Amino acid sequence: MHKAEQILVQVETLLNQISSLNVERSMFYPIESDQLPRVVISFGGDTVVNNSTNTTVDSSLTLELKVFVDESGGDFETELARHRTDINVKLLTDYTLGLGFIIDIDEGNAAPPEIIEGEKPRAMQVLTYNVLYRRNRINPEL
Repeated sequence: MHKAEQILVQVETLLNQISSLNVERSMFYPIESDQLPRVVISFGGDTVVNNSTNTTVDSSLTLELKVFVDESGGDFETELARHRTDINVKLLTDYTLGLGFIIDIDEGNAAPPEIIEGEKPRAMQVLTYNVLYRRNRINPEL
């Protein structure tokens, strides 16, 4: 398994420990309000930042987390901020995410919340995290 995929699997595992969130890996937005609050994990870019050795490459993987809420727990902004805090604590407590090949994880940007109109209004906010990791130059599974 490519190390970028291993990172996403680990992030999903960590976020599943937050009992107030439903977690999934998908490129599709949730549409059922009974599944909220929800965080959807997906790949952003994966940029080589250092390939100066013959055997390894350092890459920066951008993770995109889309957090969806409704107003059942309060107003949209309060709900999004609460889940953002829970996510930060889970992802930034151990800068390696428990994986030996990760060098660091940084909180990236938080986009402005977006209101999603519908039968029951929802809000979504995209959070990004940058994971610096080292992999084998030839085989990204190593």
